Amino acid sequence: MTTGGSFKDPAEQVRRSALFDPEWYRARYPDVDALGMDPAEHYLWLGARLGRSPSAAFNGAAYLAANPDVAASGLNPLLHFENAGRFEGRLLSGAASAGAAASGFPDLFALRASNPNSTRIAVAFAPSGVDDGRLDGALDIALADGDAVIAVCDPALIAAAERETARIGRGAVLLYPPAANFSEIAAHLINLGSLAKYETICLLTIGGGVQTATLDVAWRLGAFAADRIVETRAAASPALDTWFARLCRKPPAAALVPDGGALTLPGLLVHQFRAHQIAHQEFAGEGAPLFPAMLAAIAEEAGIELENFDAAARRAPAVVARRVRTVAFYLPQFHPIPENDLWWGDGFTEWTNAVRARPLFRGHDQPKLPADLGFYDLRNSETQEAQAAMARRFGVYGFCYYYYWFDGKKMLNRPIEQMLETGKPDFPFCVCWANENWSRNWDGQNRHVLLAQSYSMESNRALIREFIRLMRDPRYIRHDGKPVLIVYRIRIVPDWIETAAMWREECRAAGIGEIHLCAVRFGLEPLDGQPAEFGLDAYVLFPPHETVRVDKRGEMADLAQDFNGEIFGYDEVVDGDLARFENGYPWPVHRAAMLGWDNTARRPKDSRIFTGASPARFRRWVAGIVEQENRHNPDNDTLLFVNAWNEWAEGTTLEPSQRFGRGYLAAVKSALGPAAAPALHALAAPKRRWFPGFKARRADAPTILLAGHCVSHQLFGGERSFIDLLEALETLDLNVVVALPSAAHSFYTDICVRRSLGVAVIPYAQWKDDRSPDEAIVELFEEVIEERGVNLVYANTINHLEALAAARRMNKTTVVHARELIDRDEGLVAQIGLAPAEIISRVHEAADYVIANSAATAKLFHREGRTHIARNVVDLDALDMENRVGETVDFALVSSNLPKKGVGDFIEVARRCETLAPNSRFIVIGPENEFVMRLKTEAPENVVFAGYAASPREAMAQTNVVMSLSHFAESFGRTVAEAQAARRPVIAYDWGAVGELVEDGVNGFLVPFSDVDAAAARVSDFCAEPALIARMGTAGRARVVRENAPARLSHDL
Repeated sequence: MTTGGSFKDPAEQVRRSALFDPEWYRARYPDVDALGMDPAEHYLWLGARLGRSPSAAFNGAAYLAANPDVAASGLNPLLHFENAGRFEGRLLSGAASAGAAASGFPDLFALRASNPNSTRIAVAFAPSGVDDGRLDGALDIALADGDAVIAVCDPALIAAAERETARIGRGAVLLYPPAANFSEIAAHLINLGSLAKYETICLLTIGGGVQTATLDVAWRLGAFAADRIVETRAAASPALDTWFARLCRKPPAAALVPDGGALTLPGLLVHQFRAHQIAHQEFAGEGAPLFPAMLAAIAEEAGIELENFDAAARRAPAVVARRVRTVAFYLPQFHPIPENDLWWGDGFTEWTNAVRARPLFRGHDQPKLPADLGFYDLRNSETQEAQAAMARRFGVYGFCYYYYWFDGKKMLNRPIEQMLETGKPDFPFCVCWANENWSRNWDGQNRHVLLAQSYSMESNRALIREFIRLMRDPRYIRHDGKPVLIVYRIRIVPDWIETAAMWREECRAAGIGEIHLCAVRFGLEPLDGQPAEFGLDAYVLFPPHETVRVDKRGEMADLAQDFNGEIFGYDEVVDGDLARFENGYPWPVHRAAMLGWDNTARRPKDSRIFTGASPARFRRWVAGIVEQENRHNPDNDTLLFVNAWNEWAEGTTLEPSQRFGRGYLAAVKSALGPAAAPALHALAAPKRRWFPGFKARRADAPTILLAGHCVSHQLFGGERSFIDLLEALETLDLNVVVALPSAAHSFYTDICVRRSLGVAVIPYAQWKDDRSPDEAIVELFEEVIEERGVNLVYANTINHLEALAAARRMNKTTVVHARELIDRDEGLVAQIGLAPAEIISRVHEAADYVIANSAATAKLFHREGRTHIARNVVDLDALDMENRVGETVDFALVSSNLPKKGVGDFIEVARRCETLAPNSRFIVIGPENEFVMRLKTEAPENVVFAGYAASPREAMAQTNVVMSLSHFAESFGRTVAEAQAARRPVIAYDWGAVGELVEDGVNGFLVPFSDVDAAAARVSDFCAEPALIARMGTAGRARVVRENAPARLSHDL
């Protein structure tokens, strides 16, 4: 291929071309004006990449299709024609109005514009010559749930294809040219974005002879799997070198590629394939094997194993040994503020920087521009809700907002204040004090300072009080029950050690309790020594700080001559970070990863660039961190930070981009596996959502609809007992479908998804005010019962109405799990609005059988032959822990901190023990609420408010003895059983069913209901004779092992 002309000023050359029509281009593509970009600049840097044409006279996509060598080079089609093509005799290829249809390939507009009904899609290919009868049943894999497409190359097959999509009630039929192969078709669907909305894709050749059962399992698992796996030279093709070079990468040495009649692949591979910008024509004819080879290379780069379907189906479910909470740093500079208007011009936001970037070398991905969320304005609260929904869907746990404070002056704080005022989004957050000077040079150094930081103890005290206001929000992120607070650069804070100590005292005095104080390891200011030496609890890594840097300038083709910046390799950063911590952590640390780094938008000629970043390599990095956390971190709750959610001008964003789509988000979900949040996809019914489960349907086994009764923002007894029940049913020969009233707690919802056929989210309410069942909700339950083939409806509480009503109408067996002592629960009686006897009668009418969680509950709901006992269980392994008693004996009340839980009585016991047992301390473990806030103002000095504990083990680690002082009759006493499993004796009111767990004087003490003096006397006994704690703790452990092991619940059920 020869070249002619000059590329020195390509934008000017576009303007002067007779084949560029700026008015036509602006009218055809209105987003050009919306971006405020020059049409020629837009076409040069964006439009051509998107397959757009410069005028009606020149079809850029058709020109590339007719000239695959030009397409492979990545050159702009118009500039190539003007500088070389016209001299080589290459022809203009059709008018732009002909579009993609000029090649006979469908334009897919309708498919792209449709809303998905599932997270999965099956694409079935009917090659020319296949018998139309083979299309019958071709979409069985998508029958229960999953979108579908049938691609045919013979018009005679259209009728049969439409019959098949009509049979499953959804799907599209696409007609392709007779000579098209499946690789071309799949690449065409990927490149035009039709598969970008899905998390798992199945590519299936009709008549390929694939076993549907194992294929279905692999598809639901999101596995990269195939009917066969072969070794081929296509994996080492020069074409792969060319395609990977477009991302400044080299292909990995992967010889094994998928083969056969079907292939399943995770969405991550689709997003990255699209980013390589490979025209579908490159897979025509002999190029067909290159498509699976390219997918295999991307998977190898990501650390995703290629399996055959049988292996994927046999794979044991992943054991969730740890909870990984991914927190993305969040830049709030996407709305105008007066200061930026003054310094940079009216209307300045981070987008002003982002759009001005230009490529500096071949393959340089600039400008980096947003996709799904567009050029948003954070003054619109709907933007924050959309960001949170997207993050939650892909397993991102929360955001860490940069907080800008300059001695009382707050900057860019509108998004945070908006979130606090509205309560939306309902999404976890914490903050990082970005305590740098505000400067013109964007790099944290002190040149050209616009707004300087000034420090004093008074200012720092005012700042922590600002943070305390944020920490009171129930959404605030905690670690080990403590609010997480990060400071970016502690080295430049005068008297930092004193400041840290003062901050902790302020938090204690305000009732927040202990905080989890962290500092970023800022590369220019090393932190030598342990975090405690700096008044910290842990460090937070923040790549690119403290990363391996290997110079790549010499490897960049066509590097701009006036570029004075630095170019490093992303691969070396990933490999270096994993090697650094291969043998353990030198100090307490929260790991972090970056998506890339490229601040060309801020520093056009002297930027710092980490080249070769991709979602696949990021996925391998995150997976490697999780693997090291499993080996090195004894705490099962990992905080993993990501730099960043939306640093568009620094080139590191989880948010979808025009180049990588949702690839980086898909990488997070893929790397975390079972710790990732469930996908949220609305069904056609306006009030119902369906989350496909991980369990395959068991043939000939009955199906149970298990209905939960509550979803809190933390996991309390109701949710934990429901998980226990789900795990017990999992051991039986049953299919389980779960119903929940909301998906507000993504981690809880995800547990249900992974242990069932799927989760139906239906907004049903509890039984209140003697109300009748909501007919609209009953109908939704009826739909689920019919669609999922439910035989039995199991309500996890007496508080259900609609699920049981639907089952009755459809003649299905009903079971109620009674967990309430309704004759002694005045609050619940008042809520329902009926006398206890009438409530029991209504439950008997609704339920064929009652399962009780204690002997007391069974007695209350007794019917001969129809009432059975299945006691609650606890996680014995997780709570197998020592109970070390120090000079101070710790007593805790672990609860939801509602008034009925006896928090007030607990405070009164503490007050009496100030003199009665001076070596005692009382810890309130549970979420803060208005009731607790009032108690704090009156609580004695021996009371500590520790906040919510994310797990029972975390709660029990803070105490020696647990107290149960509920004002309502506990039907079981889950916290009591968990305390006994952890070798913590219990002081409890002899009230409700707690007496079935606590044997007075053996594994704890029972005292008369509401007798705080008697409870205080037992506290004194433990403090006077600490040996009682060990003896009674051992006895409690023995009792709970005997009576409340998980296997016992399975047996009872």
